[in-house]
Amino acid sequence: MNFAWNRGKSGNNVNKVHTKVHLVLPITKIEGLTDEECVRLRDKLCAIINSNDCIYPDADEELTQKLNRKNALSRLENRIENALKITKKRKKTKPTQVSKELCDKITLSECPLRRF
Repeated sequence: MNFAWNRGKSGNNVNKVHTKVHLVLPITKIEGLTDEECVRLRDKLCAIINSNDCIYPDADEELTQKLNRKNALSRLENRIENALKITKKRKKTKPTQVSKELCDKITLSECPLRRF
């Protein structure tokens, strides 16, 4: 975990206090991940993973190091959880009988449900 100067709303302390948080977490150091989950993490989090295979989330919204550290850790946890979720594929459904009848009777230009 590294700290840097925070640009922004810090006022007089903007060039004196290191409040921005840079987290560094190698994917290989995360315990309990299978190879498949590591690949999924690399695919989903490619925007915040560098060439060294490390995740680099930042936090600089708050004025204190403590709050920025807390935000960065929770953001990292949320991103890892969301990346490891397996999304279900959408099941295609058949059109209902009413929608088939409407399509047969009304053309697109006459459709009252059309909003554009």
